[in-house]
Amino acid sequence: PYEEFNFINKENFIAKVHEVSIRLLIKPSWLMIVMWIECKFNRNIINPYSGTVGLIQWTIGNICKFWELSMPHLAKERNGKLIVTPEIRRIQKIVQDTSGVDQLEKVFEYLKPYVGKMKTLHDVYLAVFYPAAIGRNDNFVLGSERSVKWMKLVYNGNKNLDMFGDRDGLLEVSDVKAWVEAHIPPKFKGRI
Repeated sequence: PYEEFNFINKENFIAKVHEVSIRLLIKPSWLMIVMWIECKFNRNIINPYSGTVGLIQWTIGNICKFWELSMPHLAKERNGKLIVTPEIRRIQKIVQDTSGVDQLEKVFEYLKPYVGKMKTLHDVYLAVFYPAAIGRNDNFVLGSERSVKWMKLVYNGNKNLDMFGDRDGLLEVSDVKAWVEAHIPPKFKGRI
């Protein structure tokens, strides 16, 4: 899916998706759908709430880890929205300036700990979006494993996903699965 999209360096990008997927023991279609959901293959997109950026919407903490950068102080507004400082903007720009092919190698490094746990497209998405939910049942509420406050912050930053699920004011695995399913191109439904 989405191979017809007009990528920069398309041939190398698609080849790298296949190579990384083989190493991760997942289907290339799963990785393509996850990147489509996260950024529509536009590595310049920044989430205005969380400050995430790049092919898999890297968090600032993960950018610092996988690009080997010093972690800046992170401050958030009362609603959990990241306060973007010049240092954070500099870090985001590093990801934006990293080619898609090079980011895919970092995606491999990020997903490598989940090899063997990613048995479905939903598992791959959860590995990117909320790894603590991999393997949990459909009723598991994201954030509940930490605290009610964290659960509410996770929900507030991602309440649009609940609109694809049961619309109950909680962000459950089933809501995330419905969100992912809504992004599978019709000709691939039932074949992923």
